Formats: sequence, structure tokens, C-alpha cells
Amino acid sequence: MTRESRSSSASETARRTGAALAEVARLLARSLDPDVVARLVADSVRSLLGGQPSVVYRLDRESGNLVSIAISGDPGPGFGDRVVIPPGGGSVGVAVATRRPFTTEDLLTDPRVTFDEAVRTGIAQGPFRSALAVPLLVKDQVIGALFLGDVAGRAFTEDDVRLAEAFADQAAVALNNAQLYDALTLRAARLHTLAELNRLVSSSLDLERVLSAIARAAAELTGARLVSCWIADEATQTLERAADSDEALGRTHPIPRVRFGEGGIGWVAVHRQPLDLPDLAAFGRMAANDWFAERGLRSGLELPIVFQGRLLGVLAHFAATPFRLDADDRDLLDNFVAQAAIALRNAQLYEEAQQGRRDAEAAERRASLIAHEIEATSRAKDEFLAMLGHELRNPLGAISHAVHVLERLGATDEGSLRARGVVMRQVQHLTTLVDDLLDVARVTTGRSCSTAAPSTSRRSPGSASRRSAPAGAATGTG
Repeated sequence: MTRESRSSSASETARRTGAALAEVARLLARSLDPDVVARLVADSVRSLLGGQPSVVYRLDRESGNLVSIAISGDPGPGFGDRVVIPPGGGSVGVAVATRRPFTTEDLLTDPRVTFDEAVRTGIAQGPFRSALAVPLLVKDQVIGALFLGDVAGRAFTEDDVRLAEAFADQAAVALNNAQLYDALTLRAARLHTLAELNRLVSSSLDLERVLSAIARAAAELTGARLVSCWIADEATQTLERAADSDEALGRTHPIPRVRFGEGGIGWVAVHRQPLDLPDLAAFGRMAANDWFAERGLRSGLELPIVFQGRLLGVLAHFAATPFRLDADDRDLLDNFVAQAAIALRNAQLYEEAQQGRRDAEAAERRASLIAHEIEATSRAKDEFLAMLGHELRNPLGAISHAVHVLERLGATDEGSLRARGVVMRQVQHLTTLVDDLLDVARVTTGRSCSTAAPSTSRRSPGSASRRSAPAGAATGTG
């Protein structure tokens, strides 16, 4: 081949490469959805360089693992939908560690590459053995890696590597932009959730509604499948589950109440510190482990709700995977819990005031009933006294009349005179008492007593006898 031919061929290759990269850039610019962009990257690298499979990895900065976010093609039966490569492992681990492209014709025999036994077995069962791995860099920071596999013995050329690097630069920017957009969208949604909670703080004092809103908002902020809001009672040293973000799921929860110090929630109540549980089953103090495992809830995050040094409750978050919160996430969650504490305390104060009002109204009703009962009892007593007075006047009249009859009979012996005197004095005394009793009855029953005769205690014995005589006469003749 002449120099001119080689130059022409190189120019044509460069033109096709440029056109292919331009087309890829156009495709990547269509979306800011991280999942869609990652899938386009995985498909595009296979289209540019051939081979099978291709995988896009994201670098998890906390663990250092490379976690697959998109797979194009068939990696074989030994790999699932999600592949995790530990730091320095596999060809992508080497590429990330050296920050340079890495190629090999046989992954299983290349001494530079290390795998755990599960991955080695998966490669042995799969359709690829050769590999090209390129780190994904943005502003000199590794954000992930790009992997392309092919049959054993393929030697990736320098042109392949240059094309892969050029593509990786575009892919890294596209992935980073999509992830930034996703993070901003998520943060905007969380800020909106905070704003809604703030609105609720100022607009609602219904305790049940506030608790439900707090649980749902916490689930939105953290991505938890279930958030339970537990209310603390420091007097009894217990916490009661008061609201769940998923009411249907919460109704099946077997534990409605825990004591301080019991399980993860009780631990938080005692120590008033957050408790992050990446593996619920490994936490020896966790109650209802079977219930959580059956529903795929394997991790927990439990936060104290404290207002002015007073424990109000605990927010318990549960999910299928561990909660990964960066500094911004934690600040946002701290603000949320602070707002939740204000909302909860205001609702509790309102509920206490309402309960006080209800108690006062109940006490007023009881006092009114007691007053009516006292009035009825007093009225019955007065009526009885009035009846008793009238019933006593009649026999007193008869006795007085009988004494006058004895006087007319003329018995003059000392014994008879003394007996008549005793009887007459007692009759006069009882008559005075009965008249006073009738006067009191008239006053207490509301009847006028202005025309009543003066009390017999101030009358002469004769007048008392004469006043009683008609009644006695009537009784005597009967």
C-alpha cells in the first residue's frame, strides 16, 4: 500500500470515527435521565467497536466499588442485572486504579487481572474473554468505567483504544450531566417536600394529620419503602407507633409499642442519636426480624425527634438497600426532622389544649348533674317536711281538745291537775315546733308566708290551744 493510500485510509477512518462520535454525542444529548444515558453509552460502545457485552460502571465513593448501571448484550449466565467489582478488581478496577485504558486478550490468564471466584466462574461460562476497559473521567475525577468484552484472543488495536477514549470522554460528560441533573431534580423535590411540611406546620394542628404527613414526607426524602412515626411517652418510658407512610403495610406490623431501650427504636429513644442499620438481621436487638425479612426490608435508619431537649418521638425508615446519604442529604434530613419536631410539638400542644377544654366541659356537665340531683333531693326533703308538719298538727289538735274536756269534767285532785299540766305544756311545745316547721316548708318551697300567724313560740298557751282546737275537734268527732 502506497503512502497516499495509507493516508487516504487513515483520513477515511478518522472521518468515520468523527461522524460516529458526532452521532453518539447527538444521541447522548437527547436525555438527562441517568438510566437512559447509561443505556445509550453501553449500546453505543458496542456499535462503535463491536464485541459483547459492554458494561457501564459507576464509582461508589463510599465503598470504592464499581457498580454496574447499564449492560448491553449478553454477559452470560454467571452475571445478573447488577455487577459489583471491588476496588482494583477485574480489568475495570485496573483501569480506574491506573487512570488509563487497559486491554487484555484473555481475562482468565492475564496475571494483571484479579477476580473473586464467582466472577471468574461467570467469565468462564460467558461469551467473552478479551476486554477493553477505560476509566470515565470528569475534571480529572474518576466517576466510573466503561467495559467492552469480546471473544478470547481479540487484540484491541491502538485505534480501538483511541476511539474508546474519545467516546469515554463524551460518555463521562453526558453521564455526569445526567447525574447532576438527577441530583438537582431530586434536591428540588426534597426542598418542595420541606416547603410542604413547613406549610403544614403553619396550617394544621390536627395531630393525626401532622403525623401522617411527617411519615409520608420522610419516605419521599429518603426513598424509604416504609417510615413509621413513633411517639414517646417519657412518663411511662414507652414509644407507640402512631403513623406509617404506607398505611396498608403498617397495619401488618406486629409491634404497636416498645419500651425505651428495646430494639433499635428504643435505643434511639435512650441515646437520642441517629442509628444507621445497613443490615437489620445483623442487629441483635432488632425485634420482628422475620416480619421485615418477609417484606424485603433489610436496612433501617432511625432518627430521634427532639424539641428543646425533650424527646417527642422517633422516625424509623426501612428499605431494601442501605441508606446512602451524603453531607447535603444529611443536612436536608436534619432540617426536615427539626421542622417535624416543631409541627409535632405544636400539634401536641393543641391536642392537650383541646383535651383540657373537653375535660372542663365534662366537669361542668358533671357539676350541673350534681346540682340538679341536690336540688331534687332538697325539694323532696322540703315536701316531706311540709307533709310531716300537716300530719302532726291533726293528732296534736285532738290531744289539746282532750285536755280541755278533762278540765270541764272537774277532776281537781293533785295528780290529775299535774298530769293535765304536763300534757298541755308538751302539746303547746310540739305545736310551736310544728308551726315553725310549716313556716320553713313554706319558705323553702317558695310559698308566701307573709300572712302566716306568728310562731307559737311567741304565742300564749291559750292561743296555741285554740288554734289547734278546730283540727282536734274535727278529729275527735270523727
